[in-house]
Amino acid sequence: MAEREAIGRAIAEERKRQNLTQSRLALMAEINEGYLCEIEKGIANATINKLLAIAKALGIALADLLEGV
Repeated sequence: MAEREAIGRAIAEERKRQNLTQSRLALMAEINEGYLCEIEKGIANATINKLLAIAKALGIALADLLEGV
């Protein structure tokens, strides 16, 4: 659970740093906005494919999202 929360927090922080809304990032990553919200809150258990899509949409390596987890 702590890992999910840490990953979600990293996604939210990077999204905000890039001045993206959840809606915009979800569109860019081709995932449901509600699902992205749950990932950011640490509720949803994101698949590796979804994490890769989010990282790609953010223009960062997946390793950067997982750093410190």
